[in-house]
Amino acid sequence: MAVRTNVDDVKDIINTALGDDTINAFIVTSSIVVDGIDANTDCNLSDERLEEIEKYLTAHIIQLTQERLTTSERVGEAQESYSLAPLGKGLEGTGYGQMALMLDTCGLLIGEANAKRRVTIYAVTSKPANQWTATVS
Repeated sequence: MAVRTNVDDVKDIINTALGDDTINAFIVTSSIVVDGIDANTDCNLSDERLEEIEKYLTAHIIQLTQERLTTSERVGEAQESYSLAPLGKGLEGTGYGQMALMLDTCGLLIGEANAKRRVTIYAVTSKPANQWTATVS
């Protein structure tokens, strides 16, 4: 695993009160995802681009899990409302995720999220075997 970004770079793009150890844990998670992109031989993204993807993925994870966006506040009787994914599903759920998608010019991040799996089902009956093929998501 090659960690490409660091805590300071992540803090440059997201305001967070999280400690460095917590941010590093999210960096490791993002690095695993980016390693999958880097391992794809059909896609030759530069090291700089992979580093940026990793940084924005980390900020995306931080925002979804720790630094949720406040959607409403009320001062009298102090109430706040948060949105987990205000902009969409998956990586489209935060501006940081959207930036990671934009940086991934090979489309591997969105491709994996939207990948359809092909399943073949065989029915064993007393009659000749039937075969169905279905695409599921």
